Amino acid sequence: MELVEAGAVTAPPITTFDLSQAEAAHRLSESRHLRGKLVFAVRGG
Repeated sequence: MELVEAGAVTAPPITTFDLSQAEAAHRLSESRHLRGKLVFAVRGG
């Protein structure tokens, strides 16, 4: 925990896409330019 508090360790970034942007998210993932996690936001209606 000390390393996190000191800023020596950071969490990977999270990139969020709406489910309607699945194609763009897939392209980003396949391009190998994505760092961290890819998350889809699914909103119920």
